[in-house]
Amino acid sequence: MTATNATSPSTIATDSSYGSIDWVNPDNVKVSDDTYATINLEEVEESYYIKATNFGFSIPNGNRIDGIKVEIELYANSNQIVDRRSRIIKGGSISSTDVFRDPNTFWPEVEVYLTYGGESELWGQTLSVNDVNSSDFGFAFAIESFNNRRIGYIDHIRMTVYYSPINSPLPTFYQ
Repeated sequence: MTATNATSPSTIATDSSYGSIDWVNPDNVKVSDDTYATINLEEVEESYYIKATNFGFSIPNGNRIDGIKVEIELYANSNQIVDRRSRIIKGGSISSTDVFRDPNTFWPEVEVYLTYGGESELWGQTLSVNDVNSSDFGFAFAIESFNNRRIGYIDHIRMTVYYSPINSPLPTFYQ
């Protein structure tokens, strides 16, 4: 199995198809530089999606996609923010399968990378090389607060794709 480098998105947008609160400065998640996309949430408010696409992958044809790992560098001003939606974007559309680290675990109050998915996680999708190499492939993420005046900070989003030759034996996690 081969892995791409952890790659940053070139395109960031917000999407109001979920939640009610928009992110401030979403473009700041393109690089790890302590400049943040932020969101201010009151009690039981959910964010819009923050969408990261156009990762610039160039996986060669003749390979199968084995897994997708997304890492988000983030923190909160208190431990009252949780993940609500964590989904792959395929063909420009947000999928319906969430992949969480644990949807009931609060965000940390110190900046860290949290990992979603991994080398055998396909996020409920059948993914081809063309899907992953497309500029409209990516990741969508939304959160919720359980208390008043909670601020979420995202510094960076990066993605790694795991792949192997189509004619190679399936990895043990497929068997």
